[in-house]
Amino acid sequence: MYIAAPFLFLYGAGMQERRPTKFLVISDIHYGIDYKSRNDSEDKHVMGGWGRTVMPTIVTHSRNFDAVLDIGDSHTAYDWIFEKGQMHRWVWELENFRVQMGLHKYFNVFGNHCGKISDRIGYPFRPGSDDFCSQYVDLPEFRIVLSNAGTRQMSSVGRFIPTEHFRWLEDVIGNSPKPVIFVQHVPPDEFDNGDELYEFLSGLEMVALAIHGHRHDPTKMEVQHGIPVLHMQALLKEGHAGIPDINIAEITATDEEIQILARGLNADCGTDKLFRIDRRDLNLTGAAPAPCCPHSEPSTP
Repeated sequence: MYIAAPFLFLYGAGMQERRPTKFLVISDIHYGIDYKSRNDSEDKHVMGGWGRTVMPTIVTHSRNFDAVLDIGDSHTAYDWIFEKGQMHRWVWELENFRVQMGLHKYFNVFGNHCGKISDRIGYPFRPGSDDFCSQYVDLPEFRIVLSNAGTRQMSSVGRFIPTEHFRWLEDVIGNSPKPVIFVQHVPPDEFDNGDELYEFLSGLEMVALAIHGHRHDPTKMEVQHGIPVLHMQALLKEGHAGIPDINIAEITATDEEIQILARGLNADCGTDKLFRIDRRDLNLTGAAPAPCCPHSEPSTP
């Protein structure tokens, strides 16, 4: 059974002055996993104790933003992790950090790992075989569409976006009173029928930006059927001297432009990438990463 539930969150009315809307974006936290005992890739061991170490930094940084967008896979689901008996503790530790950031401004989609966690421990995830509910959130200047279609389908073969979900998207995006930011953990090209999603969204003429996670590759941007698409890197990645980079994206949106600064909170600013989207024609351009790195080469979409 497919369920997609609208969730309407209205911010305070009476705002007299239009100001930029600022989003903090994080993805693939994979919180709480002690990878040191199963170090089977170069960066996995940084996601153990480091998750507990860096989340207070994220909490503090989030105070500078109107909303936090979590692009999914906040935990990791492998059998040997459940055998450790710590998953309940890790889930609630991360939930506590979310509360500190403010549940009124913390919005997330679910990743493919979340489904298996649901099957093992249930709450606060959705148990059973159905997709997680999809939702939308209305902020003063944007509608955030949180798409969870297909996230319970762990296999890369036979993963699909249900017809019912396209109908729901047509309703909540096509009838949106404001521009839309579309968020989904798994990029559409990993679905059997995903090729038609961007074309479908483009036809609705309301999507200003799409955001995905899942792949853990370096943050990049592209344009699909006229829609700017942000692919997020995992929150933690092996950095210098064994200290992981804390990878985030900071989005600042005005009436004319959306700026996206992809950066590592504890990395040299020379690795930053700044992208600009002209909202009048949805043109995507790369720009110099940051004022602190005036001699850096422009990043390219």
